[in-house]
This record gives sequence, structure tokens and C-alpha cells, in this order.
Amino acid sequence: MIKTKPLYFNVLLTFVALGLHGYLSQKFYLLQNAEASGNSFCNLGGMWNCDAVNTSPYARLFGQPIALWGFITHLVFLFTQIMVAMRQDAKDIWADLTIYISTLIAATSVVMGFISMTKLGSLCLFCIAAYSLSFFNIILLKVAGLNYVASFKNAKNVLTNKNTWIAAASIPILVAIFNSSWGGEMNSSQSKGLVNDRINAWMAAPVSKFDMNLGLHMGAPVAEAKMTIVEFADFRCPHCKHAAPSIKAFVQSRQDVALLFKAYPLDGTCNLDPGFNGKGDGIPCRLSFAVFCAEKTEQTGWDVYDSIFEDQAEISRIRTVEEVDKKLCEYGIKDCDKFKACMDEDSTKVMIQKMAQEATQANVKGTPTFYINNKILNGAQFLPALEKAYEVIKSQ
Repeated sequence: MIKTKPLYFNVLLTFVALGLHGYLSQKFYLLQNAEASGNSFCNLGGMWNCDAVNTSPYARLFGQPIALWGFITHLVFLFTQIMVAMRQDAKDIWADLTIYISTLIAATSVVMGFISMTKLGSLCLFCIAAYSLSFFNIILLKVAGLNYVASFKNAKNVLTNKNTWIAAASIPILVAIFNSSWGGEMNSSQSKGLVNDRINAWMAAPVSKFDMNLGLHMGAPVAEAKMTIVEFADFRCPHCKHAAPSIKAFVQSRQDVALLFKAYPLDGTCNLDPGFNGKGDGIPCRLSFAVFCAEKTEQTGWDVYDSIFEDQAEISRIRTVEEVDKKLCEYGIKDCDKFKACMDEDSTKVMIQKMAQEATQANVKGTPTFYINNKILNGAQFLPALEKAYEVIKSQ
């Protein structure tokens, strides 16, 4: 006889797991399509980075996101538990299926946890929470009266039952349906053809020269990196904001990739490109100064980089440099006077001018613009293109 209280509590935990996997699935597609508006809730800094795990080479199974497989499997798991609760029979086929699925989920949790610990330099808080729930599932189901030993001894009957095959077949079918719906343009043949066109254009592009010691660095040492990404961006550019989480997550999920951010303010007060005619309100330049001064004075350049993009809408409404400075000092800056003094130094302006001149010489026409191993790759903010370029480089 089934004990309903632990079973119902397990159903509740399954809803929690669905929420975790659903969030990670949606974030996967946003990162792939450069539509993320910021970092994931579970990015806590340091090694705790859900986005890096979600964009790693291990984040897919048969081409589909692992998080989506988890979401659909838990959906089927929820259904089998409801059937057990309705039928109240611990020896029923639905009880067996519930046991088998819970074991599959727990085993997958062990494998993915091992990969995160040994292959990646990052951990996903929501993933670990989901892994933990998988073991609570087994405990609660046993308390509810389900017999794991008897069920596995009955494997022959379970595996030949039509309900087993229906449940098993429903998982990949639903994964394909949800992937088609959530993946959108990313999954279309037109999109895949566009990626190939961009990769071919990138491979044929001329090599540009950049000062690899000039810029904000992330990832592997530039001299040792297999793949180096040079990014030119402006902090008031909406496309740059959406590209930032995807590019950073890609770099953080691969130990042989380096990112070098170079400011390209769309502002003639610090960008000597003739097209700006020396005109501008100075704010894009000030934002660029802030990132490099935060790195120089307090080693928090990437934190300020993230904060500026997160507050882009609010910053875009600011009309004076004084107001911008006040806002910038709210981004965890410990010594604001020293920070502002750095932004006022001529050397800081000269540094940004040099970056902008590099972009002009490379014929950069807008932001964001990305160079992969010194060759321009259009659409690099879309991870399928970046991943394809990575595959090409690794194969060489």
C-alpha cells in the first residue's frame, strides 16, 4: 500500500526540479541566440557560474540541451508519480516506471556532477540543486512504499510492458517538440546555413593586427590560448549588452579560450575615427574609462563591465558626466576619489583612443564586432557560429 504523504511531497519536489530545468533550458536558448539580458540568477561569481556550465561542450545530448532532457524526463516522472498516487499499488507497472526513472535521474546526476567537478572550471548552483533533489526522490519513494529491489528483479516484465515503451519514447519526442518551439531560429536550416556562410567568410577574411596587451582580459593567457576573441563594443549599444553574457559564458566554459575586450566608444570625444568629427556627449567614453580604471585601481573591471550593461537603460537616460560618475561609484568601488582621478588622467583617454584606432584600422563599422584569432567573424555573439569556429580551430 502506498503512503501518500511522502509521495505527494516528492511530487512537490518534482515541480521544483521542473522549475530548475525549465529555467536552465530557457537560459540555454537565450545564450545561444545572444538574447540574454544579463547573467543568470545562479551566477554567484568565482567558480559558481551557471551560464558557463550551460554553454560548455558537455551541455548537450544528441544535439539537444541537457537541461531540456532533464525537464522532459521530470515531466514524465511527474506523470508516473501521479499514476501511482491514483492507483495506490506499489507493485503496479507505474510504480516500477517511477522507480526506473528516479534511478535514471540519479545516475545522470552523478555523471553530470562528475563532469562539472573534473572537466569544467565552473559549477552550476541550480544544477547541483537538481542533482540533490534526485537523491531525495529515491529516499521519499522508498518511504512511500516503493520497492526498488523487487522492481529491478521484475526487469523483464517491466521492459516488455507497452507503458514502458510509451514512456521511453515520449521523452525524445517531447524533447524534439520543445526544442523546436524554444530553439526558434537557431534550429532552422536557414540559420544553420547562415552559420556555415559566416564560418567560410571568417576563414577567408584577412588577418588584422591588434596589441594583445591592450584590453580587458578574461580566460586563458593570450599567448597560450588556442582561440582568442577580440571584442570591440560600446556600453550604450543594446546589441553589445545582449552579446556580453553569451561571449563571457563561452570563454568561461573552455579553458583554452581567451577574451580581450577593447572599448570602441561611439563618441568623438575619445574616438578619433573621422566619422565622429570629434562630436559626442562624452558619456560612452566615460563608461569605457570606468571599466579600465576599475581594473587598474581595484581589479574589478569585469564587475563594472557587467554592472554598466545591466543598468544600460538607466545610464542611457543620464545626460551629464557628473551623473554618470555618481552612478559608477555605486558599483562596489571602494575608493571613488582614486577611481575618478584615474578616469580624468590623460593616459586613460589615450589608452581608449588607441583601442578605437585599432578598430578603425581594422575597418570596424559598428558594435559589437568580434575577431577570432585576428579574423573578423560576423555574428560571433550567436554561439552556434562561435562554437563552429572553435571546432574548426581545434581540428587544425
